[in-house]
Amino acid sequence: MFLAGLLSGASVVALAQEVLPDGQTITPTAAPGAVFRPLNPGLADYPDFTAGQAVTSAISPDGTTLLVLTSGYNRNYGADGKVIPQDSNEYVFVLDIAKGSPVQQQVIQVPNTYSGIAFSPDGMQFYVSGGKDDSVHTYSQTGNNWAETGTPIALGHGPGNGLPLGSSAVLPAAAGLAITRRQDHCRRKL
Repeated sequence: MFLAGLLSGASVVALAQEVLPDGQTITPTAAPGAVFRPLNPGLADYPDFTAGQAVTSAISPDGTTLLVLTSGYNRNYGADGKVIPQDSNEYVFVLDIAKGSPVQQQVIQVPNTYSGIAFSPDGMQFYVSGGKDDSVHTYSQTGNNWAETGTPIALGHGPGNGLPLGSSAVLPAAAGLAITRRQDHCRRKL
């Protein structure tokens, strides 16, 4: 994780450059001191499974918790070639970063996601976009664990861009999201 290098005080400015054959230069893929760790959700049926597509992250307002969201194709198949639903999800990896080096605290399974994760301004909740489910999941902390509160918020979007419904239609998907401190910003006027 690139962030681990930043948390350990590694300098991002002093990165060495590599010159490519065409004369262009690139910097390394990680800052000095960065640590890459596999994202293992701890599946009972697939203990060595590593989740892919870590697409975004969020740091809690107090700077002690890092959330890493996967969004892609983390599917496992049985001998019959069918998806095993309980072992085929996306994930929120909850890491404690209070002491610098990230320590995995919890893994939360989410059926569908698409690159949206954000903490509430007070850090007491976080939200995850539901991707093709066109919804937003809300999580609250109880003790040392996070749990989904209620059912996902259905956004109710219709098909986009005036495309016809059918197998080739572009369907709505909840993607990136952000939170504002203004409490009246999203209230509907009745």
